[in-house]
Amino acid sequence: SAGVGRMGSCIPAATLEEMLSHFREKFPQGTIRFCGALDTTHHKVGIACGSGGELMALAAARECSLFV
Repeated sequence: SAGVGRMGSCIPAATLEEMLSHFREKFPQGTIRFCGALDTTHHKVGIACGSGGELMALAAARECSLFV
């Protein structure tokens, strides 16, 4: 964890498409904007509250392949 940020492992690993489906199920009221190939597999995810822009470099340094 880093302040308001968190990091976690996907077990089992999931594609971006699978993760988006999960997010849409959990947060049906919102719009989800994303970038990247839908078939990319993710093992480690960084999560931040708000814009989270200041945590992107830290997430990358900790080898998060997906940042939410």
